[in-house]
Parts: sequence; C-alpha cells; structure tokens
Amino acid sequence: MAQKVHSYRYFARLIDQLKLYGAQADKDSGLLAMSRYTLDKLADADAPGLFISGANSRSEGWVEDQRGEGTIGEGCAVVHMVWWLSKLIEVNGDLSYGDRIERAIFNHLEAAQDPRSGQTRYDVCLSGERNFRKGAHCCDGNHKRFWADIEGLIYYGFDGGLAVSLYTPSTARLKAGGTSVILSQQTAYPAEGTVKLTVDPEKPVSFALRLRIPHWADSYSVTVNGRSADAQTVPGGIEITREWSRGDSVTLGLPMKFHWIAGMKFYDGRAALMRGPQVFCLAPSRNPGLSEIKDWREITVDPASVALLPPPNPDGARLPAEAKAKARVTGRPDMDLIFSDFPISDGFETYFRLTDSEAAVRDEPYGAPDGAVPAAPGSCSEGGR
Repeated sequence: MAQKVHSYRYFARLIDQLKLYGAQADKDSGLLAMSRYTLDKLADADAPGLFISGANSRSEGWVEDQRGEGTIGEGCAVVHMVWWLSKLIEVNGDLSYGDRIERAIFNHLEAAQDPRSGQTRYDVCLSGERNFRKGAHCCDGNHKRFWADIEGLIYYGFDGGLAVSLYTPSTARLKAGGTSVILSQQTAYPAEGTVKLTVDPEKPVSFALRLRIPHWADSYSVTVNGRSADAQTVPGGIEITREWSRGDSVTLGLPMKFHWIAGMKFYDGRAALMRGPQVFCLAPSRNPGLSEIKDWREITVDPASVALLPPPNPDGARLPAEAKAKARVTGRPDMDLIFSDFPISDGFETYFRLTDSEAAVRDEPYGAPDGAVPAAPGSCSEGGR
C-alpha cells in the first residue's frame, strides 16, 4: 500500500463490507477479500503496517516504514481498525484479533486521552514530543464514541456458547442455549495476570465458554471451581464445554513477563519493552537525568535488569505501570532508568539499543492471526452491546 491510502476511510469501508456480508443470507465471499488482504498487510514483517503501540497510519495515510516520529495513529483510523477487528471476530469466531484490539486500547487509545481533563490527542508518536496542539478534530468525537461502546468488545455470543475476548472488570447479561446468563469479571489485568470469571445462568445449562489466550503468553492456567479445567484449543484461545450452574467460577492465569520486541525498518537494531499487552517508554518527568541527551535511541539498556516497580498511591487518576532498568550512554556512568507504560503523557522514546541484542524477539502480530476470514459455523455475534 502507498501512503496515499487514507486509513480512516479504508477501515470504515472494511467494516461496511463485513456488515453487508453478515446481513446476507447467501454469503458473498468476495466481501471478505479486502479484509484478507489487509490482514496479510498488517502481518507482513517486510512491510509492517502496524506500530508497536497498536496504531496504524502517519499523517492519516497507510505507511509501512515503522518510523514512529510525527503524526502517528490518527484517532479515527485506530478506532475504526479496532471496530473492524471486532467485526472479524463476529465473522469467524477467531479470538486472535482480540490481541490486536487490546494492544491498541492499552497503548495508543489510552495515550490519546488525558486521564484528568479528558482532552484527546489527534495522534500519538513513538519518538518525540506528544502534544494537544491540534484544535477541533473528528478524532475527538470518535474517541468518545469508542469509549462509550467499549463493552461491545469484551463478550461475544456464538452458535453453541459465549466468548470472552477482553479482560477487564465488567458484567454482561447474555444468552446461551436459550438461557439468560450473567458473566462477570474481577481482575486487575494487565497489571496482574489473574482473571476471575463468574458464570450465573438463571438455570443450569450446557454451553461452551471460550477464553482468549494471547499469543504473547507462553503458558497459562485455567480452573473451574478451583479444579483444573478440561479445555480444548480453538482459534485464538480455549473452550470449556460443560453444564454451568449459578455461581460457577473460572480462573484464568496469564504470565505477565517483560519481553523485548525487536525493532523493524526505521527501528532496526533497537528494541522496545513490553509486559503482556503493554508497551513501555521513557518520559522526561520520570528521568530528569536524561535532559542533556539529544538522541534517546542511543541509550543502551541491559535487558536482563528490568524489574517491575510497585504502583504509586492512587490520586484519582490512572495508575501507571512502571519498571526500572540499568542503562548507559557513551561517555557517561551507568544509570538507573524508569520505564513507564506508553500512555504516560510525556512519553518521549520507545526504542533503545540493548547490551544483548539476542534478548529481543519478533513482535507477535507478525505471525498471528493467520489472516483467514472464511465464514465458519463457530462465528460470533455481538456480545454485551
């Protein structure tokens, strides 16, 4: 794709095609062709269309050079990309698309909104100063529409059961096997990896419950009522089929480990820090000792030294996740750095050199999902909307 492709309009068209496909009695598979092509482009490591923050586009146009400076991730484009990915879950039931959805939410979309004032950014760069300088813009409206409708991205229904795609404190009343079922989550995810799900059907009913297992999770645990669950693998997650009764509980455990993601194209030879779905960056407010360094990408970090810091006391605003690490800059003594999760307001740099380049791995979207969007018996419907 060339930069002339306007990402906002492009994803809006994809959504309309999938809506039309879903409304047809006789499915026209041609309506899926553009989505298949786009999935392949987003997962192409030679021409990567996604930034690590989950955003797409620069100056509103599709780009594949990974240069994270400037007007990265127009809000309208990112919001519509997320809505398109959600429609893909409805089309074929593959929960893998939820990995990309949560990446965009926890990083780019949260970074685009000030937690105190509610003011929204038109875009959020990966390298350089972020700002709110743009005046009235359509992204502000689309951000507000997105947050008002976010519950529709959490739960889905499908022929035979229910699916959980996003992990966040929530409650939804759904239908399974013709029976009303209340699903509720208790979790501090992504700060912690434990998700407790309560299943409350109005009467005992058998159905399949699907849980998304992120591709970044190299292991997981799942129990039902405190006992190891008999789970089957499905696209993007696992499925537990049983008769559910009021008060049944499911506990999912995911390993929230730090990992370094190898940069591509513009960021080749550098790496970005992640923990679960969250991207981390350096902010001037948390690292005053870096004020005299002109090019922060020349900072060299010891990847093995990263350690999670306890969160600060709550003050009514969003609690950031932070980590510390050892680093050096040529001509200076070694220093301790504080990495903050990407939404910090003054985040300035995301990619760095590592003392051990072998510690960085390829980003997980460049390998999954597989880009297939056929109509399937297990396709999902809109959930808690």
